[in-house]
Amino acid sequence: MSKLCTSCGFVGLPKKFTKGSFLVELILWLFMLLPGLIYSIWRLSSQYEGCPQCEAKTMIPLDSPVAKTFLQQHQPVSAPEPLVFIPPPTGYVSPSVTASQKKYRVCRNGREIGALTVSSIRGMLSSNSLSNEDTFFDEGTNEWAPLFSIPELS
Repeated sequence: MSKLCTSCGFVGLPKKFTKGSFLVELILWLFMLLPGLIYSIWRLSSQYEGCPQCEAKTMIPLDSPVAKTFLQQHQPVSAPEPLVFIPPPTGYVSPSVTASQKKYRVCRNGREIGALTVSSIRGMLSSNSLSNEDTFFDEGTNEWAPLFSIPELS
């Protein structure tokens, strides 16, 4: 059931949060039985459902009078939409440009960061902002390829 966070305005399903650290709990259980038991009981008793965005405990049902009033006065904040890459149409040919002016669509860690010139890519590679394993969209094959396969960089 969807709920409303009165702290940040998020509308969606709450998330379960547990205070403390599983690693600390594991270490206490391995080395000291009684403190491990006490810590586990504390962690289980401190679980709560909260807002996935701000982690506040202020999630209320959407059909409550307070939520209805809040929604009338504010725009709800929903979960952000995932980024979707839309490739260029098949057969798309970019205008001819010189090698120094040509821009490559570069992707780092699964996210497109934009169209960059060879000199920009070189600078980002030298400052370790990009690595040779990051990718660019190769218009010749209509696929993503590693940056080291750009002819101007070799």
